[in-house]
Amino acid sequence: MKKLLIMWLFVWFLIPTVSSQAEEQITRLPQLMDCGSVATIGKRLSAMGQMPFLQSDASMQIPAKPVPKIIFGEVMIFMNQDTNAYSMVFKLPDALRAKGGPDLCIFGVGHKLRPVMSHPAIETTY
Repeated sequence: MKKLLIMWLFVWFLIPTVSSQAEEQITRLPQLMDCGSVATIGKRLSAMGQMPFLQSDASMQIPAKPVPKIIFGEVMIFMNQDTNAYSMVFKLPDALRAKGGPDLCIFGVGHKLRPVMSHPAIETTY
């Protein structure tokens, strides 16, 4: 597991910036995730008082040569309704889990989860 993490970090630091248009660039940033068994991640979420809130099918990029690989799985958002703290959890595909990989990865956490009350500052139509 440590070798996989070190390789993942190494690859992400070497991946060049991807350009979709000459004037615009997307930069890939490395991301550390806490991964483990269903029981281990479940204990962490339970300790924070978080319950399942939203679920969706999702994809995630992982390091691979010569280009990053896209894996498909599920995302669940767990939320503590009293504190509005939340965690975003990616369930890895069965094929990776069967090879001894972890079951779940927490890839984002936050607080003050709330509905959008004003127009978002991010333009989403082009």
